[in-house]
Amino acid sequence: MGVDDDSAPPNVDVKEEATQAVRTRWRPLIEIVPLEIWRECWMYANARGHRTLTSVCRLFRDICLPFVFKELSYSPAIGQALADTNDNTSARKGWVYDMKARAKRMTELAGSQQHASMVRECKLYAFFGTRRRKAIKRSNPVKSAYNAFVEAFVSALPRFTNLTRVDITADLDIDNRILSALAFIPKIDSVCLSGTFARGESIDPLIKPRILEVYQEDGIEYSDPPSNVRRVVSVQRLEELHLHSYILAPRIMYALTPQGNCSRLTVLEIDFVTGHAAVLSAFLGVCPQLRTLLINDHYDFDPQPAFFEFTISPTTIPLLEAFFGPVFLASLIIPGRPVRKIALDLFQWDKTLDAVVTTLERLSRSTGPVRELKLPAVVCYPDVPTTIARLFPDLTSLKFRVDDAEHEHDVNCAPEERTLVDDERRLDFVVHRHHCPFSYEGLLCQIASLQVSLPRGLERLRLNQFDMTLRDNNRMFGQCLSGAVATVVATLLGATYPLKELWIGKEHPDVTFQRQEYRGEWKVVLRRRDHWHPSYDGDWD
Repeated sequence: MGVDDDSAPPNVDVKEEATQAVRTRWRPLIEIVPLEIWRECWMYANARGHRTLTSVCRLFRDICLPFVFKELSYSPAIGQALADTNDNTSARKGWVYDMKARAKRMTELAGSQQHASMVRECKLYAFFGTRRRKAIKRSNPVKSAYNAFVEAFVSALPRFTNLTRVDITADLDIDNRILSALAFIPKIDSVCLSGTFARGESIDPLIKPRILEVYQEDGIEYSDPPSNVRRVVSVQRLEELHLHSYILAPRIMYALTPQGNCSRLTVLEIDFVTGHAAVLSAFLGVCPQLRTLLINDHYDFDPQPAFFEFTISPTTIPLLEAFFGPVFLASLIIPGRPVRKIALDLFQWDKTLDAVVTTLERLSRSTGPVRELKLPAVVCYPDVPTTIARLFPDLTSLKFRVDDAEHEHDVNCAPEERTLVDDERRLDFVVHRHHCPFSYEGLLCQIASLQVSLPRGLERLRLNQFDMTLRDNNRMFGQCLSGAVATVVATLLGATYPLKELWIGKEHPDVTFQRQEYRGEWKVVLRRRDHWHPSYDGDWD
């Protein structure tokens, strides 16, 4: 066991030539530049650079040493040659030697009070594989090295007095001694577990983190009923719970519900399917302080049964402020609660204007008022933004994608030819009735010319075209709005609404306009985004 190259102690494998070069280059500036500026500069150096800088001078050592030991990574299974530990004697000996050496170095690190107090994060990658696990059971040398690794890891964790986050990624049969050690870390704040909840015995005492993240491969079948899932986490300090497994999510919620009131939980993120609606409803009932609910939908079901299976009392989660998830759950959860942020996950929207308006009316029943709204792909009906302006007058951030792929060649619904007048004052074009879908450019021009209204206090607007037929990046870029058209649109919108940020164009890539506050002008920023998904943080782009 040991620290990876980027996290090794500063006196290990440092080339004197590199150190001398850095010392010669920076020596004249060391005493001139203030300490705060040096600290800010070295925040952006990589781990190897931090290690080199610790040998330049005492000032750099004091600044960079905490960065060197901030994050430690350990792995007892390294090297491709270890794949056949049972059959390859030399590989087995090398693996045993490496395990013992890593255990020794970690023990030495934990024994240094100065260095141990600098550790903030610790990551363990324990992928043994089937053959290695069999070797651990059958071979005494391998078993001895494995035990030395586990004992060193377990004994070192409590000595990292400022350790706040632990990430463990391992096989399903991870040693329970490692999980038990998490309960004895003095200042444990965040625990991330991957592949550790499926099997094993109960832990006593329970782990008491403030943030818990659980990842699990969902292709694995589990025979244990939910009532037998071991309880390894206490809800006493739990404030954020992230369950990234639609199989384990209901089991963990089922196990935590009987523990009592999750009075501190404010953020819940889960992977969800309709069969687990009852478990979700029961768990929400013990989370009175929940502020943010993020539900990742798997789209492998008809959402209609959820309306009959999912029930929620009006007094449940009364403080909910942000919802991110599927629209059918949003329609049930948001009304009557002070939700200020809404982000609907992508699903197959009904193609009629009435269905879209009905959904928006349900969301508007929030007692928020709603300040930020994000919608998935919507057909280009001009009445959609008008309805949003009517139902959500307090919006400051609006983001939605318009889908006109199915209507671009529809002669009954497509707008007539329009002419863009680039005089920075107006856009002239001829359009059809509001109940017909428009092309993306037509809808954008209607908004810019004030024929379609938006909320008057809008500060952030993202209006992208969503077209699944455009998969080639070069083709997308070629069909993006021209700079001249985008500039005119941005100028007109900026004169009407207090916009600070504007995103328009194809979804990938798109054109971003940002207003420079000190000059009152717009500048163009080209952005390239690979994914569109909600996030529970403040930005939620």
